[in-house]
Amino acid sequence: MNKFEKIFRLWATIGKLLVDEVRDPEKVAEALEVVVSALQAIVNQPVVAVAKKYLRNLYGQTRVMLGATGRVTITESVEVFAAGIDSDFVSWGLNTPSRSSLATTVTVHEQVEDGTFAEIYGSVGDLNRLWLTQSHVVAFCKQHRNKLRTEGYATFFLLLKKEPEEFFVAYVYVRGGGRLSVGVSGFSFDGVWGAECRGRFVVPQL
Repeated sequence: MNKFEKIFRLWATIGKLLVDEVRDPEKVAEALEVVVSALQAIVNQPVVAVAKKYLRNLYGQTRVMLGATGRVTITESVEVFAAGIDSDFVSWGLNTPSRSSLATTVTVHEQVEDGTFAEIYGSVGDLNRLWLTQSHVVAFCKQHRNKLRTEGYATFFLLLKKEPEEFFVAYVYVRGGGRLSVGVSGFSFDGVWGAECRGRFVVPQL
């Protein structure tokens, strides 16, 4: 018996009970009102969106430490980014020294779902807790070069420009001979980054 046959048989049974006066029509009407109300409530329930998991932690509980740094900018770290530094760091005013950075712990994530910067970082948490100083980016590339994405794909770092307050994303590539290059994009860039590239995202440990 399929679901529709079952409904029709139940409906026929209700009709027969009413015709044979086995059940009080008023009581049956009250019972049916309860059923209809319950069905309406189910139909009107809001659809709960399931949050996408854009990233997975690559190193689990392993602590990835960054030592304390001085006031270092990416644009002046030519020895670290010997394969090239995007001129947009200067164009967007990201060439002023950041404050000295205390030692900190970061986590390294691998992208597993297509998404924009807003979607990917938004799935991790509050942006104000996810940015790193330029000094931290330089320190990571010096101290944990082996954790950068290779094969021509990028490792991303969220930056915050203080005046005026605006978020940017720096992305580091490992080029031929192991030399590094670094680019930068506005956080508002709405291009979709493909998960098949398995890009890496480095954020402070929350």
